[in-house]
Amino acid sequence: MRYSASMIVPALALLTACAAAPAPAAKPADKGDRFYADPAEAKARLAPVGVPIAWSNPASGHSGSVAATRDFFDRQSGAYCREFQSVVTIAGAGKKAVATLCRQPDGSWRPAP
Repeated sequence: MRYSASMIVPALALLTACAAAPAPAAKPADKGDRFYADPAEAKARLAPVGVPIAWSNPASGHSGSVAATRDFFDRQSGAYCREFQSVVTIAGAGKKAVATLCRQPDGSWRPAP
């Protein structure tokens, strides 16, 4: 399932408010899950394309991963961008989401325009 950047930011508050965490369908279930998912999402921003970064919450049994699926430069802004796929597994059911983020001059990541 694909989500536009405008849908990702409010739902994520995939990767903090500036970094965009997984989209609504792939959002970890609670704050405990975010504790484990946030560092994995931050590592995925710098990991090579195709390398999934996994996380797991031993208290809830929930798990997931996030991986960059491609790199590119935005034609309008020239910003370095990456497309990410995140997967969250809750009660054995995996949910996937795709988001595209672009690096800002200050080093933060924001959803692609």
